[in-house]
Amino acid sequence: MQGRMKENDRDVRHARTQNSAVSDHAKGTGHKPLWNETKLIARESHWSTRKVKEAIHIRLNPNNINRDSGAEMLEAWMPSIRKHLNQRGTKTSERLRKPWYMETIAGSKCSNHNRPL
Repeated sequence: MQGRMKENDRDVRHARTQNSAVSDHAKGTGHKPLWNETKLIARESHWSTRKVKEAIHIRLNPNNINRDSGAEMLEAWMPSIRKHLNQRGTKTSERLRKPWYMETIAGSKCSNHNRPL
């Protein structure tokens, strides 16, 4: 995660928007990422599983700065996924802020939005 944060920080400092949605957001809005609030949400060692879980997270949190919707998956699965997550007993707001299933920098926030980047 430290490597990914350094990479994004470099992109923000050099305004390299082609490589980083975080940099694009920072340049377009003047907002600065709060790197010290970045947290590792979870680990997923299998690349394909992580990609699917990231896609689920993107769909569960539509107000984000991701440039794409992640791995292709049928939207028909989303009601079942939401039902499963609700059955786990986690409050929706807590679950959306702190997803249980992916390793990403999505736990970062920017200085002007109280939402994940």
